[in-house]
Amino acid sequence: MGAELKIKRLISNMLFGKNVFVSYPKSGRTWMRYVLQLANVDVRLTHAGSGHGLKEIGEDFTGVDQRILGRRNVFMHRNPLDTAVSMHFETLYRSLHPSAENYSQKFNKLQILNRLPTENIEDFVLDGIWGIKRVCKFNKEWLDFIKKTTGKDFHVMSYETVKLNPDQEIERLLYFFGASTINIADIVKKTQFEEMKKLELSLSGPVTKIRLGMQVQGEPESMKVRRGKIGGYREYLSPKIIEECKIIAASYGFEI
Repeated sequence: MGAELKIKRLISNMLFGKNVFVSYPKSGRTWMRYVLQLANVDVRLTHAGSGHGLKEIGEDFTGVDQRILGRRNVFMHRNPLDTAVSMHFETLYRSLHPSAENYSQKFNKLQILNRLPTENIEDFVLDGIWGIKRVCKFNKEWLDFIKKTTGKDFHVMSYETVKLNPDQEIERLLYFFGASTINIADIVKKTQFEEMKKLELSLSGPVTKIRLGMQVQGEPESMKVRRGKIGGYREYLSPKIIEECKIIAASYGFEI
């Protein structure tokens, strides 16, 4: 590791602490946020420049920013088409809904950039700024970067793997962050999808800390814990659009 990179890592650790969790939006972070909260793990969660905050929304992805990294770093990814479909609902029903924080500023910024998202879900997933292409580019560049980085300070996980093997994968995550004495079974039970959905609908408990809550009253698609299905994109997209997305994903090395 070069001297310059060591200095960057040192500054990163000082600014952000030793634990960092990186993911593209809608890749399962809310689930893992709750897991880490229950395990009392101190971690900085980031979308690494691709979030929906006022500063990041509508901006191009310019590559991996090593400055955000800490001593222990987790990268989580998900099927890019499921991610893009979930992003459609997150963007239109939450981040850019008139009731959202900084809505006017975000809307004006995107209008000036000529990057307001389309309301049509199929056009959305094919859009270069909002859809599957950006998800694939983000995930590929991070995964390629991690492969080339020496040391044991990265842990990679996928939404699908955790969904299929929650006990094993959550244990591995918490062990990586040094929380190996936690009651894994209890955490897995409390963070099951249906339990989190009940929590969100009840608007009780730690909902503010894990940022749950229906954005649009009476609109289930505006929930943070929305569906959580593997392959749920098939319920929203035509076979033709799915095939187009498969070609895009394959060009980045991902299989849908």
